[in-house]
Amino acid sequence: MGYGGFERRFRKIKIKNKGVCDMNQTKRNYWVLQGGHEFIAEMRNNTLSYWTIINHARSMKVGDKVILWLTGSDGGCCGLAEITEEPIEKEGQANNNRRTRYKVGIKVTHNLYRNRIKRAEVELYKEFNNLNVGTQGASFSATEEEYNKMKEIVERKTIKRV
Repeated sequence: MGYGGFERRFRKIKIKNKGVCDMNQTKRNYWVLQGGHEFIAEMRNNTLSYWTIINHARSMKVGDKVILWLTGSDGGCCGLAEITEEPIEKEGQANNNRRTRYKVGIKVTHNLYRNRIKRAEVELYKEFNNLNVGTQGASFSATEEEYNKMKEIVERKTIKRV
């Protein structure tokens, strides 16, 4: 018995999608999600589980890594997270020439709301020379190098506090 039926279905999927998505080869993306002080209360209460985004919704996927950034003069990295749910269009949006807003599920993996890494400290590292931060409510792509360096700093800072 062959796999003819499977191969025919696979061929149709391949033609329809004009390519093949190998789940083991999916590239992880890295993001900076930025906001004002409104999300700090959720960080403090460990209830932050969704983030509203406008751009990059089609590129975000489960497993992507996130740098959470507080904007403003006292801004900095407030934590790290992972995307847990694909972005979905927010309910109740009126189509009044505003950009579509999405919500994406996240899980905070490192919570630094009390002891954030200030912008001045971040600027000391060459790995962050091109880190795109500062615009409240915006999401930007980051690099694996930026995320890993931030994680290294976060974990070093967390160890010191224990």
